[in-house]
Amino acid sequence: MAATFLAPAAKRTQTVDLSAPLLRFINSHYDATSADYREAVSELNSLREATVVRTPDKHEAGLDLICRYYHQLVSLQARMPISEKDVNIKFTWYDAFSKEGFLSGGRKASMISGVYEQCAVLFNIGSLQAHIAKSQNYQSDEGIKNACKHFQGASGTFQQLREVVYSDLQSPPTPDVSAECTTALQSLMLAQAQEAFCKKALKDKMKDAIVAKIAMQASDLFADAANNMQVGQVKSLWEKGWISTVVAKQHYYHGLAQYKMGCVARDDKSFGPAIARMQVALSQLQECDRYGDNMFSSRDLQPAVLRDHQAVKKDNDFIYNDRVPAPSSLDAISKATVAKPIRLAAPSSNFVDLFVNLLPVDVNRAVASYNDKRDGLVTLEIQKLKEATQEINAILNSLNLPACIEEGGGVDVPQSLLEKGVTLREKGGVANLHTMMSELPELLQRNKEIINEVIRSLDEEERDDTALRDRFKDKWKRTESAKLTEELRTQVKKYQTHLHSAEQADTTVQSKYDQHIQMMVLLCKPADELAQQIPKPTKQAAIATGSKVVADLRLLMDEVAALNKQRDSLINGLREQPDDIVTKFLTALKEEGVIDEVSLSDAQLSLVYDPLKRQVEESMQSQQQLVARIQSAHQSFVQECGQDSSGRDEMLRNLASSHDAFIEIHGNLQEGTKFYNNLTTLLVKLQSRVNDLLFARSTEKDGLLKDLQTSLAQAPMEQPPPRPTPAPRTQHSPKITPAAQQPAATPPVQQYAPPQVAASMPPPQRPPMMQQHPPPVAASMPPPQRPPMMQQHPPPVAASMPPPQRPPMMQQPTAPPPPAAAPYYPQYYAPQQPYMYPPPPPQGYPMYMSPYQQPGAPPPPGGHYPYYQPPPR
Repeated sequence: MAATFLAPAAKRTQTVDLSAPLLRFINSHYDATSADYREAVSELNSLREATVVRTPDKHEAGLDLICRYYHQLVSLQARMPISEKDVNIKFTWYDAFSKEGFLSGGRKASMISGVYEQCAVLFNIGSLQAHIAKSQNYQSDEGIKNACKHFQGASGTFQQLREVVYSDLQSPPTPDVSAECTTALQSLMLAQAQEAFCKKALKDKMKDAIVAKIAMQASDLFADAANNMQVGQVKSLWEKGWISTVVAKQHYYHGLAQYKMGCVARDDKSFGPAIARMQVALSQLQECDRYGDNMFSSRDLQPAVLRDHQAVKKDNDFIYNDRVPAPSSLDAISKATVAKPIRLAAPSSNFVDLFVNLLPVDVNRAVASYNDKRDGLVTLEIQKLKEATQEINAILNSLNLPACIEEGGGVDVPQSLLEKGVTLREKGGVANLHTMMSELPELLQRNKEIINEVIRSLDEEERDDTALRDRFKDKWKRTESAKLTEELRTQVKKYQTHLHSAEQADTTVQSKYDQHIQMMVLLCKPADELAQQIPKPTKQAAIATGSKVVADLRLLMDEVAALNKQRDSLINGLREQPDDIVTKFLTALKEEGVIDEVSLSDAQLSLVYDPLKRQVEESMQSQQQLVARIQSAHQSFVQECGQDSSGRDEMLRNLASSHDAFIEIHGNLQEGTKFYNNLTTLLVKLQSRVNDLLFARSTEKDGLLKDLQTSLAQAPMEQPPPRPTPAPRTQHSPKITPAAQQPAATPPVQQYAPPQVAASMPPPQRPPMMQQHPPPVAASMPPPQRPPMMQQHPPPVAASMPPPQRPPMMQQPTAPPPPAAAPYYPQYYAPQQPYMYPPPPPQGYPMYMSPYQQPGAPPPPGGHYPYYQPPPR
């Protein structure tokens, strides 16, 4: 049995730089820097160059290397998707079955898709497995085992390519990775794996019945492969002889199965069925030789079948006389399936992921969505606490607390107010507020300029793409800009909304600053200057020492301070609350393959922040009770001590309000500055993404335009439409007369046209008068002598002698003189010089003019006048 196995060629590709796009994506989407992953990206580049750009070795080490690149590619696609929207890298692959050579181009396709790269690499893995199986030593048990393993692996790889990876592609880029082609290759590799098992069974001399079952299954698998290889346009892909070889193997293993079952029947003394099966085996082997031609034959099996058939037939004819049944009445041979597709195994424990520290893109997006929800919840709860604090501070300021209970002892400025002044000076005072407020417009304008530039770039690219799409119609095959930039424009709108809200907040802060600026300036002054600005307390406003109401109010102020401290701690807890949402997302992705972000995020937010939300509600309820007690105690204080009529209380309330306004404005300005700086960082990353997209789109546009120009240049020129046949005239039609009465047709007037002499036609002959004497026949013969009258004067021998002058009427002003070094040929006539008047006649001869030179005569044959001819005698 000839060891003829088929293996597809590997796909070919070109070198691609992965470094720049991947590093830019890391900078714009992760907290890491490009320097942290520069070495990893360089190693990935080297791995691709060694596995797919250069053909790997056809042994286990080469297979392990390309499998490592495939697993790394899958991991990379999960973290940094290679697509038009994310990492923009264009991969170009050539068709494995392209008839053209690699240098001449061949059939190829280019796509910005990591899935396309996975498809091509999987195809090459299947091709390499098939070549490794094909190159095994089938004379050894180990070689046959390896062949079975790798053929099954190749079948599983092509099946995985069709069912898993290919489904993510919108359309097959080249025919070799289409569903039809991969189905055919998968069935062919599985059939060859079954064939290798059959070889192992024959080598191990298994029972004939077992070999027959394995061979019959191999025949059926080759029949399926032959049918799949002749589906649609796939039939034209295969190399010469592939389909005929597969069909030949189908008949071969059918014949082998029938032969082995014939042997079983012979051993059971069923000579009739044995003869019938061996006859079927012989016919199948003949079909094998007819299809196999020089690539596959049955010469190793046919002699044995023929010998056993003759022996069984002889025994049956002379001894047993068993009836030979018809082939159609024979029992079907059962089948034994021993070859099954084996898909590519998962990465081993030795596999080192180059980007293990980067979150998968699905997890990254889920975390981003969770962070948005968490930030919204935290901001809402903190805003509740701040508004509650502002409310209670406003109530205390309206009641002049705690300043009104510090009037005892003749103090000009209450101690609480002095402490507030110290706080303001520690924070930089009004000058610091002014500096911070003057920086906000610059930060705002910077962010606006970045957003406007991003919008301008996107609009310009969309206009360019729309114009080219309108120009080339269906030939402009790439994703529309509106669809491709939809996510980017959504982010731009979100940032615009945030910027508009921040601008309104800046206006509110500016208004509050203008409202409290005078009191804030006053509160920042030293104590002695502040005391001079505050009215003195009246005697009626003096507080009695040891008053119970004052003591109650002081205790209430302590509770307010404790409440504010508790809120500060609660705000810090809301901002810095740790959670393990990333671990939960990774676990869900690993176990289920997808992330249910909504349910996981809601459960995590409820688990982590519900206790803090309850504390916020309790704090607000405590404040309501505290405010009620403060208002009641203050009312008792007023009844006991009376009102101040000097305006001191009003001044103290305004100063306390200015302190609260300063703290609020200072906090708002800090948050605003941080917001603008963070937004600038996000906008710069967004702008970098947009620039990368625009650069990739520009490169893709140039490539498409080049391809379109090439296709238009190679396309056959369209023939102009035929001129329409004029309709027959119906008006003024001439009267038809019999042919005998019709006048003779007048021959058309012939227009003069110069004769066009073909290259093979002899030159026109001159008239007898103009016939030229033949040239000398041989150099050794003396030239013919002219008559005495026609003796030619010897030419001038010296270059200084003047040439003979023509008569005035024969002068030719435009003719150049003959070259000085031209040789002299003694003939009857002077050498011909086309398109020149004849030279003057020899001395002593009269002037003679040819008939063609007469005025009004037609031009001579040949287009020029003849030279001098002697007059006829």
